[in-house]
Amino acid sequence: MVSGRQRSFSYRGGKGIKQLQDLGGFLSGGRGAGDYQRPGSYSTISLTADFTELATVQTEAEAHIWVMPGFDVTRATQITQGRNFDREPSWTPSGELVYSSNMAGGSDLYLMDARGGNPKQLTANAGTNGQPSSSPDGRYIVFSSDRTGAPHIWRMDVDGRNQKQLTDKADVNPGCSLMVVGGLCVQRE
Repeated sequence: MVSGRQRSFSYRGGKGIKQLQDLGGFLSGGRGAGDYQRPGSYSTISLTADFTELATVQTEAEAHIWVMPGFDVTRATQITQGRNFDREPSWTPSGELVYSSNMAGGSDLYLMDARGGNPKQLTANAGTNGQPSSSPDGRYIVFSSDRTGAPHIWRMDVDGRNQKQLTDKADVNPGCSLMVVGGLCVQRE
């Protein structure tokens, strides 16, 4: 859910700008398009003609993962909590979900029981990690990461250990069209 709120701040000797920064936001000049995912993003700035007041829009983003047994909407349950941007859930053969989230500040991968609870962080502060997909035998998770400066496909054990880069050329999609065979990532025909 992305929501925007109009805010107005008095501008007296630069205090208005300082107040915006103190609120944990930032002015979007020169920022990337993905900034809508950061809580407290500020954009669309306008000053009064006499420069005494500033108006801006604060955008806050949250995304949560829901599980719905048997396509029965009355039994749908939100399993992630907090002011996070949780996305890209993928089932493991053991019935857990691996997903990406910004809950620790970066874009990392987590493993959680489908009933919710304590997520286990699998990657930590190693670039942007996403698009997780479990191997059919449940031993590995294949994912994309730009931790080397370019997007590559990586593999790790389901517990997050033994992270290994699988591709030499930039590649970004380890999704459903890929599978792990003997520790190698291969394209399905």
